[in-house]
Amino acid sequence: MALLVVVIISLALIGSIAFISMSRVNNLALKNVNVLGECAINDSTSALENLGAQIIGQKAKDVARQCEIYIKSHPGMTVADLQASAEFQEIAVQPVGETGYTALTDYETLACRFHKSPKLVDLDLHTLAQKLPGFWGVMEPTKGGKISFGYYDWEDPDGSIRNKYMYITPINAKTADGIGMHVAATTYIDEFLNPIVEIEDRINSVTEATRDSMDEQANYMQKIFIGSIFGILFTAFLIASLLSRIITKPIIGLAKSSDAIGRGELEQKVVVNTEDEIGELADSFNTMAIKLKNSYEDLEQKVSERTRELAIANKQLQEASQAKSEFLANMSHELRTPLNSIIGFSEILQEKTFGDLNERQKRYVSNIHTSGKHLLGLINDILDLSKVEAGKIELNYEEFPLKEMLSECQTLVNTMASKKNISLGFKVADGLSTINADPTKFKQIMYNFLSNAIKFTPDGGTVNVAAKPENGMVQVSVKDTGIGIAKGHQDMIFEEFYQVDSSYSKQYKGTGLGLPLTKKLVELHGGEIWVESEPEKGSTFSFSMPLRAEKELIEAPAVEEEKVSIKEEGRPTILVVEDEKQASELLALYLEEAGYQVVCAFDGVEAIEKAKELKPSIITLDIILPKKEGLDVLRELKSLPETKDIPVIIISIVENNELGLSLGAADYLIKPIDKKELIRKLGDFGFATKVKEKPVNILVVDDNPKDIELMTSILEPEGFGVIKAYGGKEGIDLAIEKQPNAIILDLLMPKVSGFEVVHRLKKHPKGKDIPIFIYTAKDLNEEEKQSLNDNVISIMQKGKYSKEDLLKDIKRVRKLK
Repeated sequence: MALLVVVIISLALIGSIAFISMSRVNNLALKNVNVLGECAINDSTSALENLGAQIIGQKAKDVARQCEIYIKSHPGMTVADLQASAEFQEIAVQPVGETGYTALTDYETLACRFHKSPKLVDLDLHTLAQKLPGFWGVMEPTKGGKISFGYYDWEDPDGSIRNKYMYITPINAKTADGIGMHVAATTYIDEFLNPIVEIEDRINSVTEATRDSMDEQANYMQKIFIGSIFGILFTAFLIASLLSRIITKPIIGLAKSSDAIGRGELEQKVVVNTEDEIGELADSFNTMAIKLKNSYEDLEQKVSERTRELAIANKQLQEASQAKSEFLANMSHELRTPLNSIIGFSEILQEKTFGDLNERQKRYVSNIHTSGKHLLGLINDILDLSKVEAGKIELNYEEFPLKEMLSECQTLVNTMASKKNISLGFKVADGLSTINADPTKFKQIMYNFLSNAIKFTPDGGTVNVAAKPENGMVQVSVKDTGIGIAKGHQDMIFEEFYQVDSSYSKQYKGTGLGLPLTKKLVELHGGEIWVESEPEKGSTFSFSMPLRAEKELIEAPAVEEEKVSIKEEGRPTILVVEDEKQASELLALYLEEAGYQVVCAFDGVEAIEKAKELKPSIITLDIILPKKEGLDVLRELKSLPETKDIPVIIISIVENNELGLSLGAADYLIKPIDKKELIRKLGDFGFATKVKEKPVNILVVDDNPKDIELMTSILEPEGFGVIKAYGGKEGIDLAIEKQPNAIILDLLMPKVSGFEVVHRLKKHPKGKDIPIFIYTAKDLNEEEKQSLNDNVISIMQKGKYSKEDLLKDIKRVRKLK
């Protein structure tokens, strides 16, 4: 009996140990399953929430930049004008993800100005403060144009409450009626968490099923255990041994495997070689581990896909930025071409080349010239900025005296400073003599600093420049007594198009491009730029750059002195190669006024032919030409024995000085050109700069003597010599013999018509360069106009053109005055 008691006690003890171990394993396994599932869900939720917030914030900034550019490019538009603009509506209200959108609000009154729902436009958002306190908590801090972001609960039309994320950023521009706005981008957070919700459901389902299975198995084992106690009374030691082998060892293995799974080792399997309940429990563990592993891999895949989508979106943003820079560079070139004519012709009018101007005309021409120069400066800034961003700008390093360079910069701004009675001071530390840098870019940096300092300094103030060496660098500071800059704006003034306050843009004209360009030019030299300022006390703008450039100095190749050929009659002949007719006409005006004989070529092939035929004293060459590129023309001219000694000056919008000079160009000028600089360059080659001009003769060809007499009465009082021809054949003969400066031609003539006259003269070497004006009573059809357009200067209708119109048309060609 004692032995049975001992056996029963032993069995009870062993059973209790087994039961406690099994319960512990069960609880531990359930705990680890729950912890693993919650960790996986929480980590993934946090990752996707952060990714979603970044996407929403970036969208708000992108829309703010687009709105800023539109408002600045339409400075006269009010909020009402913008609300009426469908184009601006598309910019202001854009989708964010699948369910979100952007909206614009007034950051002073916090009233909604643009929204996808028309009924919310002009809604005062203060009215939502009590109903939606979370929304108001994100919106209220933005008053005054500040940035805010955060999560809030939003009530949908069906009454359900869903969580949203909103990012609010200001637009750095105000409307014409002084309204400042910011962009609010918002969307539902669960849009980014849908993958997590699906996986959470699956994990909870697996966990719940596992928990039920384990509870069921535990209950079943408890019943087996109680029944076994009574049955084992007859075979105590055998049952105790079997229980130790069948229950204890598998449960210990199950516990170890459960711990491994809890640590995230989802490949771990429970190895139990039994077909009883423990084996089934082990199978349940293995099934659970497989499902958890699959769910975790699925979650990782979805996170990876979202990460890849963000990477693609980031790449697209970079490509868009690159495309913007290239677009700006190309558009700037296109804009500089017509500006060349605007500035050049306005200069000619100011010089009274075609007669005196009254005071109003002088004022208007001066306004045209000044505005053209201002626009050219803006376009040059845009071009330089876009070239820096696109990585296409190169620095031409030279060693130059710093003191002399600063003196040149002072000369550039002296007039600007004297108008405001501002005192300029320059101080260079002893021992600081020369610097290796790009002199043109250095001068541009200094000019931007100095012009800004003068612009924002009141009348009677001071601007001081100081330069000193600092650890192998040169440090230059420009200190003014101007209006100063608040600390919160000091980092932002180096951003493109940014201005401290929109009211400044009205009082102090500017585009916000000067400082960003200056910063990029300084950084391109390997330096840095910074500002120290205090409102109402002034600012100190400083930059530093290496005294000795690390790059190898780029020097322009030496150009041998060219031989100069002078025509016997003393008028040097210049071949102008330019495909733009206005630019060609402008150059011809410059050169003929200076006493040169000018011949024009409008493509590369024609340029080479005329150079070989005429052997001009000098050639001006554009780079961008039809039929044959300018650089190819230069190569061929320098390879031909009859043209290799003719000096070639490249005049082009394209900045490629090094290549042009290396191919043999005598000099390189960038459009728009300065007339005085061009004439000075020609003087450097030894040309006579002014000779007595020959009288201007015009051949009038018409079969009607009355029309010829009328034309003579108009032309002779204006100082023109008139050659008369009363038929087409006579006109051709006189044109070849007399070589007039221009021809006025009727089309309706017997025997040889005006069309035939044009055709024959343009094929004759001595007649092809004579300008022809058509003056006819014939109504031309499109085919006839097309046949004449490339061969005549203009087509004038008899009876419709006044004397003034006629003279204006004639005088606009070169030197017909």
